[in-house]
Amino acid sequence: MSARGSYQTRQQEAVARLFENQPDSCLTAEEAYQELEKELSREGLAIGKTTVYRAISRLCQTGRLRRYAPHESGEAARYQHS
Repeated sequence: MSARGSYQTRQQEAVARLFENQPDSCLTAEEAYQELEKELSREGLAIGKTTVYRAISRLCQTGRLRRYAPHESGEAARYQHS
């Protein structure tokens, strides 16, 4: 596996860990991105918004996250560890 491939895996694992460590929190994808950006920068790593959005989508598809649809048009969906 290439270094880039393992790098992407670490990022995706970080997204899953963020929600697992906060099981009672409902975060938007943007909030998750901002928290991960801070956390990973302390470790000398970076993460992109696209990676966060894709990881959240995969976690929803596998049932590891629940998606809460917005009540109002224009509000962001929220996600929680299931």
